[in-house]
Amino acid sequence: AQRSFEHSLQELGIDRIDLWLLHEATADDLDSSDLLPVLQQMRQEKRIGMFGIGGERSHLDALWKRHRDYCRVLQFEWSVLDAVPNFPDAFCIQHRAVSGALGAIRESFARDPALCRRWSEAIDADLASPGILAGLLLVASLESNCNSIVLFSSRVPEHIRTNVRLVDDSAWAARSQQFLKVLQNHGNGAH
Repeated sequence: AQRSFEHSLQELGIDRIDLWLLHEATADDLDSSDLLPVLQQMRQEKRIGMFGIGGERSHLDALWKRHRDYCRVLQFEWSVLDAVPNFPDAFCIQHRAVSGALGAIRESFARDPALCRRWSEAIDADLASPGILAGLLLVASLESNCNSIVLFSSRVPEHIRTNVRLVDDSAWAARSQQFLKVLQNHGNGAH
């Protein structure tokens, strides 16, 4: 780990890393590891700002239970279709907030066009529009996890600008709250 860290610093041409994530680490990987004191020392020396785990959501519960000291920061995939994670005192970074749900919701709408119309009416937005649905998924993710970072990917500058505007728009915040209620009711069998 120390060699990898030093190599990263050299390749990046920097002397400090703000956030160092152990990618795809499992609880079993860390059971007999002596890495924690190394990470804590590097943090004390201000060579890293913080450390944590980046990996599959399915591994995080065991990591949280058995190795909480490694879990100050957690990065994992999450969307509004998933249960809201509960890792008190951990800073969470979520990805796939849009892409993780967009396809599933579009498939539901394709199978049941009336569902799309009902949800669109309830939310007062045309959810058949990919841009509207994607923006709503992003804002709803932020509303659901207000103390975390929600990552999204885009190569289109206008999409990035649009997403930033949506996040700052109180009407979209209200729409996203309604969207979350619709999703919750749908999950409980209400249509």
